[in-house]
Amino acid sequence: MTQLTTSTTQPSRKQVEQQLAASLPRSVVTSLREKVDSDYNVTGYDVVGGANASEIEKAIDILRRSETPMAPREIGQLIARLLALTKQRATDQLTTDLAVEAYGSLLEEYPADIVREVMMKWPEIERRGKWFPSWNELKEEIDWRNTRAMKREALENNVRRER
Repeated sequence: MTQLTTSTTQPSRKQVEQQLAASLPRSVVTSLREKVDSDYNVTGYDVVGGANASEIEKAIDILRRSETPMAPREIGQLIARLLALTKQRATDQLTTDLAVEAYGSLLEEYPADIVREVMMKWPEIERRGKWFPSWNELKEEIDWRNTRAMKREALENNVRRER
């Protein structure tokens, strides 16, 4: 039997976030302010000053390097696991194969640790985890966890405004 062993061989999202917190320039960390919605979900960041341009560029580079996508084989294994653990609408094999291919190509755009976390935890999500997720449901789960992309975008926007 083939086992999915990624959770022990790859860093978790929490570990990646801890490494980032330790490696980003302190002035950049303190200059980022969370933007939240009415439910207190982080929706983005503002840069409020305190960091110089070289520190911001260094932080952008560190954040980009932390967004390494997952290998297609591992994505396929996670999709297969999700298919095995959830219920799906009745479809034919061709439709399922096309969906797996589409999900795989979309998931390649996101950081490996975040995709892994969402895909592994989906079956445990109350009320929703029983069913195979739509792409919008998965994307929503990935996006709210992907605060490093929000930080990078805020820093990149700050650099563009300063030029």
